[in-house]
Amino acid sequence: MNNPLRILKTLDGFLTNDTEMILFGKAAIVLGFTNAPEEYGSTLDVDGILPSKELETVRQNEQFWEAIEKTNEALEPEGLRAHPCGRLRRSWACKRDGAADCGFRCSLR
Repeated sequence: MNNPLRILKTLDGFLTNDTEMILFGKAAIVLGFTNAPEEYGSTLDVDGILPSKELETVRQNEQFWEAIEKTNEALEPEGLRAHPCGRLRRSWACKRDGAADCGFRCSLR
């Protein structure tokens, strides 16, 4: 199992409700494309953007932030982290052939 998948599975285990987070960077590439470079699976973090339409709701969702904190604590010995950040001003969510649907509560788009 690659690191981004491990990080998201750990996060998913701590989440109790659906949360949209748009992934970017190496994690997005390795999880979204079947022909991604194998070395991208060894990245140590998952970077995610919180969509602006959800930002205020997520900011007030203590359970989401606790799940991030617990994920990072659980994976800290291995140097792995989840990084939700900022906001998405326009929709970057797009479908592409070969995109993965991993079935997480934290939607991969």
